[in-house]
Amino acid sequence: MCLIESAGKLGGTCVNVGCVPKKIMFNAGSLIEAAHGLKAFCFEGEAVDKIADVRLDWAKMRTKRDKYIERLNGIYARMQGKDGVEVIMGTAKFTGSKTIVIAETGQTVTGDHVLIGVGGFPRPLPKACPGAHLAIDSDGFFEIESTPSKVAVIGAGYIACEMAGIFAALGIEVHQYVRSGVMSGFDPMLRAELKDAMRKCEFSYRWAHFVHPPASFLPFALSHPFRLHKHTIPQLASRSRAIRSSMALKQKVKMLQHLRAQKGSGMDLVARWHPRRRMSP
Repeated sequence: MCLIESAGKLGGTCVNVGCVPKKIMFNAGSLIEAAHGLKAFCFEGEAVDKIADVRLDWAKMRTKRDKYIERLNGIYARMQGKDGVEVIMGTAKFTGSKTIVIAETGQTVTGDHVLIGVGGFPRPLPKACPGAHLAIDSDGFFEIESTPSKVAVIGAGYIACEMAGIFAALGIEVHQYVRSGVMSGFDPMLRAELKDAMRKCEFSYRWAHFVHPPASFLPFALSHPFRLHKHTIPQLASRSRAIRSSMALKQKVKMLQHLRAQKGSGMDLVARWHPRRRMSP
């Protein structure tokens, strides 16, 4: 058994740039947010009176968080070793139906059965958007080295709202740009409650909308431009785009052709699952 990983470390999105490090930051935000309620529950003392002055040492938190993730990477590696799985770090390329070459080293691997589990990566801002190169994506959130004073979150899906909430709980000024309401596709009542709660939050939120031509994905502009400076981090939180092999792409084309044959209902379902998504060539 052989496992080929191009990212250079084991654990995938969840362990490295997803659930695990996100929950660490979420817990940090939850702790300070809860601390603001100490006085309401009749706690007294000098520390309670100065809770508003408490700040997160972002650099120290990043160091501790990264060490924790490295420990998990090591656990995954040891588990693979115990199970007799050979781990190869590199980019796999098919040269035959049962033959794979590691692009970086030229090493050849063969097998009767090959499972493609390539995962995905965040969709970047369109290059036509001025200043797109200044933005980071949800992966880049975990590479921030120091506490930003101001953040512009572009998007209002699950990841965007999570990131905005974490930033705000940590005392950072947050401006969230929304195109069609928060958490599109989720229960309407929950969406309304979330939007109301975020507006009532003691931290700073500003709601705006994308100017989006209905017939085209590009270009778009912000209806309320946001002034960037060196302490501002534009945070892009979009739907992830799958890394597709030619085989996976052919399967998707066949699926879409089949759904089109269903005369409407199937395509409506796909549109609800993947709003505003386009297939990559």
